[in-house]
Amino acid sequence: MRTSALFILMLFTYDSYAQSYFGFKSGLTLSKQQIKHSFADVEYTEHMHFSAFYEGFRSKYLSAIGEIAYQRKGFAYDVETTTEEHPEGTGDFLDVGNRYSYLSVTLLGKIRYSIGDFVPYFCAGPRVDFKIGERSTPLLLYYNKWAKKRLYGYSLGTGLELPKLFSKIVLIEFMVSPDISDVYVEPFDVKNRSFQASVGIMF
Repeated sequence: MRTSALFILMLFTYDSYAQSYFGFKSGLTLSKQQIKHSFADVEYTEHMHFSAFYEGFRSKYLSAIGEIAYQRKGFAYDVETTTEEHPEGTGDFLDVGNRYSYLSVTLLGKIRYSIGDFVPYFCAGPRVDFKIGERSTPLLLYYNKWAKKRLYGYSLGTGLELPKLFSKIVLIEFMVSPDISDVYVEPFDVKNRSFQASVGIMF
């Protein structure tokens, strides 16, 4: 019902001047896993992300976006190493956090409003993450074989288009991308939580 209402609204606002664009974005992803019923003090990891997108049905206020992105998500978790001589701990720490690489496919609805030389916008929509890689080290908190191949979630955020800064449209964007699916098979209740800060260009 909500999808139909958005589509109808886009039709009413679509005019002969509507345009479409291709674009690229890159930036920093902060990610960690929310582990329910656990006292593990997991930390955020930082990774670069890259994406290509197509923005169509672009009318005065609304547009639709299809995006494919490379994302790396997971968490950091440091545990202190021990030896027979130092069973209480050596003072050295080992990161046993899991990290996974994903190909993310996102469909977004975008609302924007021009204010002088700036065009602030809000976007939101569903997302599917396909696992294409994993961190491989001898010690990890979870076995990689437990990780699901496909995850579902959503992304929402805000940004700013700068159409007059250069000959192309430059954008600055901040997104939050929580998962709906658990990262691992039952009985683990673990979900990815990530934030993206991006700079992009539209052609």
